[in-house]
Amino acid sequence: MKKLKVLQIIDSLQVGGAEDIVTNLSTGLKKNDCEVFVVLLSKKHTTKYTKKLDQAKIKIFFTSSKKYSLASLAEVKSLVTKLNPDIIHSHLSGYLYSFLIGGRRQSKNVHTIHNIYVADAGWKARLFQRLFLRYASATVAVSRAVAESIANPYGKKRLSIIPNGIEIPAMAKSSKPNLGKISQKIDGKIVLVNVANLKEAKNHRLLIDAFAILLKKQKNIVLLIAGGGPLKKQLKSQINQLGLKENVFLLGRRNDIRQILGISDIFVLSSKFEGTPLSVLEAMAESLPIISTRTGGTTDLVLSGKNGKIVDADKYCMAEAIFDIAKDKRFLKRLGVKSREIVEKKGSVEVMTKNYLKLYKKILKK
Repeated sequence: MKKLKVLQIIDSLQVGGAEDIVTNLSTGLKKNDCEVFVVLLSKKHTTKYTKKLDQAKIKIFFTSSKKYSLASLAEVKSLVTKLNPDIIHSHLSGYLYSFLIGGRRQSKNVHTIHNIYVADAGWKARLFQRLFLRYASATVAVSRAVAESIANPYGKKRLSIIPNGIEIPAMAKSSKPNLGKISQKIDGKIVLVNVANLKEAKNHRLLIDAFAILLKKQKNIVLLIAGGGPLKKQLKSQINQLGLKENVFLLGRRNDIRQILGISDIFVLSSKFEGTPLSVLEAMAESLPIISTRTGGTTDLVLSGKNGKIVDADKYCMAEAIFDIAKDKRFLKRLGVKSREIVEKKGSVEVMTKNYLKLYKKILKK
């Protein structure tokens, strides 16, 4: 039986949510006996994602020309002609290449939108996406919130919802992270954790303000923020001004997120915009209750009173939600167990891959 040939196209495989999905989906498709290729609209680079694809023996093609140039377009067109895939699956600005190339006549174009409409791209990119998606064989949103945000500007025709998935680790206890002197300061305390780049959309100011309010009621508590970004200095200043430097710790970019989640008690997300945040899925896989602002796919994953709570983007509401969970350790543990159950059912790579395969096969029959 002929193998299904899938070509994934994305800007690069630097660290990010969409990049994680492309990597996990590609390996998932390979395990389902598909022939998979990944085209990157950037020069050769090595990341944890490229290494993972190499280990899975999935062929990666880099472009040597500048992105959006006619030369890079010609490179990708030549690859598509040579590889002759059944499916061309684009992510981020990969849609532009799929649209301009058009693929061979038998190829079907699929595009995944990873964030809500206003945060997904600039107005020029959204204009091109609007044009492209009229001709796409299928458009995928990673959550109901993303689907609702693009329904009017892009239209509902051929729109599918396929939530992101992660590789869910075994329940075995992970090793402790190396936090240096911070380890002593958090020992024996309730540990809140946030994993997100330090940029405006992640709204860390709200989280830190909420923590300052919480600390007046709950003394035995700390907050770890893992991630780097342009707002580091401003957030450090906010922490100092509020007198929180012994309770709130900026950890920077980390390669041991699972270990950090393993020593934490509650995961907190304060974002303004999200698609389906992988950090939430990873926290759920580590049996953590989730407190999140009402954003993107978190509303599909977090069931208030079951595995955490969805709150409005208000510092008092967030502080109260954290206090309600943190004050009762048995309740906290029960919510964490439910988190693990939900992510196993809804958020695994296997479930995501199965849904994409079903979509591919459906559009190929048309």
